[in-house]
Amino acid sequence: MPLQRLWAFGLVLSCFSASFAQADNVKYLPNAEGALAQYLSDIRSARSSIDITFYIWDPCSVVARVLVRELEKKKKENPSLPVRLLLDASLHSDKGRSEITATLAKRGIDVRFYNFTSDFRKNVRTHIKFINVDNDRVISGGRNIADDYFSLSPIMNWIDREARVEGASARKAGAAFQQLWNDRLTKRELRKASPAEIKASEETCLKADSKVLEVERHLNENMESILARSPTFRCPTVRVAVDNPDFMEAMPGSLDGGTEEFLSGERLAHKVATKEIMSVVSEAKHNLFFENYTYIPSAAIFRQLEKFRHKRLPITMITNDASDESQGIMHGPASYYQNRHNVGSQQ
Repeated sequence: MPLQRLWAFGLVLSCFSASFAQADNVKYLPNAEGALAQYLSDIRSARSSIDITFYIWDPCSVVARVLVRELEKKKKENPSLPVRLLLDASLHSDKGRSEITATLAKRGIDVRFYNFTSDFRKNVRTHIKFINVDNDRVISGGRNIADDYFSLSPIMNWIDREARVEGASARKAGAAFQQLWNDRLTKRELRKASPAEIKASEETCLKADSKVLEVERHLNENMESILARSPTFRCPTVRVAVDNPDFMEAMPGSLDGGTEEFLSGERLAHKVATKEIMSVVSEAKHNLFFENYTYIPSAAIFRQLEKFRHKRLPITMITNDASDESQGIMHGPASYYQNRHNVGSQQ
């Protein structure tokens, strides 16, 4: 019997406890320590390529410095190994992008950025996040490269999840990365960082301070036991869902129609991840469990949830506690279901 059917971060997984000849190996990575250890382990095992893409990359964070130091060691070990980093352009200034480009180029890492435009109607970002090693092992999830995604921030930390897939499905993620890397909106930063800027960036953001060394020591001394905490499942069905960058060009004629019009027609046809989410939701037979940062269902998902309500299928939604500006988003769906025989709930 299936262990679970899961939509996870662009991966649709049907996993079993039995062994299958044609199946991918899947690890669930719910905690930050295990995820970072797996990042380093896969980087160290790379033979032919390392492709990395994230929405947020804080170059001065502890986790970014740990990763860059690991990538630098790998390049010294294998200078011909291609290492590519693709980031969204919106979260960095031209100065910041030029410093990231220059400092990582010194370490043999090729950097490009997606979508430099500031035009609102084409202000579409890439939230794709994964590390793909050798087109054979891919880690994808909700984490970005910043300390608050890895329990390293003294102020606030996010709870996030990731999954690691080893097998044929990783090649599909590799093809998606290649499509985004070669997209016409993906470019290198043209501004050149000055020698003074590069020096300052090296000293501020790339120097291994005591915290970086502490994290590295902990992971190196405990790598085997940390990795062993995440069991491996054999999954005969793994679907990789990555949005086609062509959705950028498929803008609606008017935004007055709201979400329903915005996510329709040609645009929706390119939103592969959205279609997969709808598939997983519509195929639920016994129960449905949502976990997300902010729960904002489209009209299509609301219609499907209404069908579940009539069937009296249990629905659970877990998200962040409501703040003043988000009460309408989170309390609305909660009261909708709780006021109808308490069929569904939001916690």
